[in-house]
Order: sequence, then C-alpha cells, then structure tokens
Amino acid sequence: CGADHPDVAEVLLRLGEAYRERGDLEQCKDCLDQALRVRERNHGSDDLGVAEVLAALAAAFHGRREPHREVQVLEQALRIQEAHLGPEHLAVAATLTQLGIACRAIGRHPRAVEALERAVRAKESKLGKESPETAVTMEHLAYAYGDIGRFVQKSRLLDLAADVFVKSPVSPDLRARPEPSAAEISEAFDQAAALAVAERQGGVEVFQGGASAGGGGAGGMAPGFGEQLARDAATRVRVDFGEPSSSHRRRTAP
Repeated sequence: CGADHPDVAEVLLRLGEAYRERGDLEQCKDCLDQALRVRERNHGSDDLGVAEVLAALAAAFHGRREPHREVQVLEQALRIQEAHLGPEHLAVAATLTQLGIACRAIGRHPRAVEALERAVRAKESKLGKESPETAVTMEHLAYAYGDIGRFVQKSRLLDLAADVFVKSPVSPDLRARPEPSAAEISEAFDQAAALAVAERQGGVEVFQGGASAGGGGAGGMAPGFGEQLARDAATRVRVDFGEPSSSHRRRTAP
C-alpha cells in the first residue's frame, strides 16, 4: 500500500504511542503528525479517527510541557467527538477532563471549570457518583474551583471524592494534584531570583526550611551558595511547570 493508505495512519498512530511510552516525544510527535495528515486526506478533518490522533497528540504535547498546543488540539478533538458521539459520551468526558487540566495550566480558569463540570456530569451519568474515575475528575474540578476562589465548592468536592476513595482506593499516581496557577509559577521564579539578590546585598540565612536576607552569622551561607540555589530552584520550576508568561511574571529588583 502507498504512503497515504489508511493502514499507514494506523501504524503511525501506534508507533507514535509506543515512542511516547518510551519517552521519545520528538519521534512520537513526528509519527502522529504524519498519521494526522494521512487520516485527514483519507477521511476529512471531521472524522472520528482524526480526533483519535488529535487526542494522542495532546498527550504528546502534555509530555513536552506545551499546554497551549495541548489545549488547541484537545478543543479540535472535542468538537469532532461531540458531533459524532454526543455531549455525554465517556470519550467526550475524557477529553473534557484533559482539556480542563490543560486550561488550568495556562490560566484559562473559567474554561477549565466549564470543561471539568461537564466531565463530572457525564461521568456521574455513565459511571455513577461512587465511581473512582468520577471521583478523580471531581478532584480536578475541586482544584479548578479553588483557582477562582470558590473554596466552599472545592472543599465539598474534595470531601465527596475522599469518601469514594475510602471505599475504592486509587493509586496516588492516578489521583488529581493541585497544579500551580500561572501566578504561583511566577512566584516560584521570583523566590529563586530573590535568593541571588539577597546574597549580593549581604547574604542569605536559612530558617525553618526556608531562606531570607541576612547578615551572615551562624545561619549565613558561603558566598555563591545563594546564586547556585537560585539557579537550581529556577531549573526545577522550568522542568516541572515551564516558563511563566510575561503577563504573570513580576519584576525583581536587580
């Protein structure tokens, strides 16, 4: 068969997923890009098989820490899935969940809440309120509520989810975690930079597991330690969360 045969797209999709599982995200994306082009040529851009590839691409972008591109392809996949499957299908709910998580990562909190609310409703309808999968999505929605200051709803959902997990334990790796907001990411960068500033202005001291400006003494660090700590902290933040956007980063005095 030729390069545009439908079977080629299937092979490329499975190969891309295999590369992703191995952690080779560059090869993964290349295979999925090719699979997407083949499926669009054969079936058009609104085919359900195209949505399948888009969902796989979203997972690759998630691994590459590219949440803006992840959101873009998830929105495309969602539109196709809803047209073919209806708004409450479990595949739609899964895409809505991932979309909500990705929207939180880029600070699109109202969209995150909307997507996760729909995902919870769909999973409650199809799986029931006592389903661990429903409870995990409730946790994601709870943290999204926290992002917009709806703390009563956040607490209520976390309690409901906790009750489910008592009856049906879930691996911690599958549980929702409170992803930091864009402002919190910027705060982490600022704290790292402040360590270096404090050192240049007179040293830093360690106290209760943290650091503050100080004048040396018993708690003082060796010259250069604050600079190195700042670099290490900034590196960890970049690896975990990516660069903060310019709209959220505050200026730190030189």
